[in-house]
Amino acid sequence: MTSDDRHNRHQMFLARLRESGEDVSLAEKRQHLKTIADEFKRSRSAVLPQIVMPIVQILSEDGSWEVRQDVAELLVYVPEGDFSRLTGRLVSDFNGYVRRSAEKSRERRRQAEIEAKRASRGIEQVSLQYQNLTKQVGGEVADEAIQLAEKRFTLLADALVHDLLSVLAGAKTQVRRLVKRLADGDADILQMAVKLSEDMDFMEQYFRSVEAYSRALSPERHLEWMQEVVHQAVEQARRGLEAYGVDLGAISVDESHVSEVRAEVSRELIVQAISNIVTNAYEAFLDQEGRIREGRIDVSSRTDEGCVIIDVRDNGCGLSDKELSALRAFLPGRKNHNKKRSKGLGLLTAKKNIEAHDGTLTVESTLGEGTTVTIMLPLTAGEMEDE
Repeated sequence: MTSDDRHNRHQMFLARLRESGEDVSLAEKRQHLKTIADEFKRSRSAVLPQIVMPIVQILSEDGSWEVRQDVAELLVYVPEGDFSRLTGRLVSDFNGYVRRSAEKSRERRRQAEIEAKRASRGIEQVSLQYQNLTKQVGGEVADEAIQLAEKRFTLLADALVHDLLSVLAGAKTQVRRLVKRLADGDADILQMAVKLSEDMDFMEQYFRSVEAYSRALSPERHLEWMQEVVHQAVEQARRGLEAYGVDLGAISVDESHVSEVRAEVSRELIVQAISNIVTNAYEAFLDQEGRIREGRIDVSSRTDEGCVIIDVRDNGCGLSDKELSALRAFLPGRKNHNKKRSKGLGLLTAKKNIEAHDGTLTVESTLGEGTTVTIMLPLTAGEMEDE
């Protein structure tokens, strides 16, 4: 079922509640709340989408305590603006089951917020330490310190990822067999198996991302036409997102201003780097429902003083000054919360691959206007003479 289908189903159910709520059966109300919970868990969003909140608010005052209890169990996931009002209503409900469910949800919400703040503080503290180190010893020394830390991390991650991928490969085979055998059986069990299979696919992609970020790089380089490299990277980004069911029809991509120039690079590493950046540009147009709004991505290149410079521009959501400052520290942990399955390693891997070629990667962004990522790669001596 597509996001539009789910949207229409919620709208129709909401219309029934508003027009003749008493005619909607207890079973229908509870089933719809279960559907909301199941959709939320599959989406991996931070909070319930706004489209379902009018339904949740109406059913929080339903005459059946079972329905109110189901709503109380959803309190953990409601947006901040609705949380206090709904919680205040349900923790004072006359029914004990509803009150206890609401109190448990409130406590789970509080614990989740504590964990989120703790994780945020960790990232912010490392970012601040990096900024302080830069002021004390300069950016070059601070970057060398990060590179040394990354090499130490590589030794651990390589062994860890290899072992976990081996275990995961066998488990995926068993899960797929289970899904196949359940296809004609119990629908609830089948849904659980499908969800498990999707989660394992995400785990594999996550491990692949960690593997790409952590592996030691000693790229074998060849002269490559940058037009071909850029086009391959754009196509790789597009196919990767479409494989997850993302409709990219609203986004136009212009590669026409990529110049015909060659650089001595590892094609695999540079394609991966540009693909990660273009993927981020696409995802700048994601809304909280996981849908892509209309937008434009421009990929261009130019040569300057023995370097090829590649710009990837989007007119997406952009970043605030605080977000941009944290991003420029290039630390793991920053994720796109509008993306269902964000890993937070794409730009870090791109930077690492670029720097393996003695190049640089920089980011400029304005909130509400868009982002530009600039890659600078050295040309070969022969190519510099031709230019």
